[in-house]
Amino acid sequence: MKKLIMTVTLGLLSASAFGGELTYEQFKESCRNPDDFGHQRPPEAIKVICEDARTRWVPVESAPFELDTVAQLTAELFSDKHHVDQELFPLPGGETNGVCPRLREDLTSAAVEISLTCAEVLNDKRDLEDICLEAISSAEAANPDIRESMPTGNMFEPCGTVEQQQQQQQQQQQQQQQEQQQ
Repeated sequence: MKKLIMTVTLGLLSASAFGGELTYEQFKESCRNPDDFGHQRPPEAIKVICEDARTRWVPVESAPFELDTVAQLTAELFSDKHHVDQELFPLPGGETNGVCPRLREDLTSAAVEISLTCAEVLNDKRDLEDICLEAISSAEAANPDIRESMPTGNMFEPCGTVEQQQQQQQQQQQQQQQEQQQ
């Protein structure tokens, strides 16, 4: 058992002596007790680099579309002596214009660097996530241009592409013509 503890301690000593990886709690402990980590003094020149990356959908130029409207009149005559079958009379239609939204996906990112001392690290009760979220939020409030944006190449077109819209319109026209012929 002592050998195992000794190995773990030596592993931490050698890892931290050469800039090894620590958890945030272990880093705090290295500020409290630098001797336990093979150092004579607490860490200095502490920098926290926070990067926030997220996607968002941005409206881009909308795609206009036209839809033909179909109008028809049916007439049927009844009397006590005769009946005239229903007859279909096509009427001039028209067009309905609309606009379909198009959205582009952008990857946005913001980065800040925070310089701290061991005293600040030890006195701060927040974890790294909360420290970074607050730092980025404050930086964005002070300078909204801190967040950079780059298109990912993904598009969202709820109405489909222009070609798809034209195909749908042609299919609708064909169906309407078939219905009129029946």
